[in-house]
Amino acid sequence: MSNLSLKVLSDEELRKIQGSTIEILENVGVWIEHEEARQLFKKAGALVDNGAQIVKITPELLQKAINKCSPVVELYSRYGDPPMQIGNGSIYFGTQGFPVNMLDWRNGEYRKAVKNDLADLVIETDFRSGKVKVRWILGKGQRDP
Repeated sequence: MSNLSLKVLSDEELRKIQGSTIEILENVGVWIEHEEARQLFKKAGALVDNGAQIVKITPELLQKAINKCSPVVELYSRYGDPPMQIGNGSIYFGTQGFPVNMLDWRNGEYRKAVKNDLADLVIETDFRSGKVKVRWILGKGQRDP
């Protein structure tokens, strides 16, 4: 799997998302009901409005928090399997629920999902079972039109 890669967003799109996130955290803030959580943010250097229950996080505080994070997060199973490492370049596929609409990978058409799409998903997941570490199928296809 070393040659498998997945890039959903361009570098420019990622920069826009990051910039918007920073702007929202700094200027709009986050509504936090829990008083103790607000006090922890205040102690860390965030701007806190207890009346409105809004916490505003500066870019510096955000970067400080990010710098404390591990670049890799390990998820463990209850069965003692080796942990799944998120952030080390590995790609994991999983299905959660079933979409109402979908982008058809065959022709690029955006359309309603149908029963055959669920069947295709099951086949794809089974095909990749030796190559991916996580898989689950949940869902119910809609009636074919």
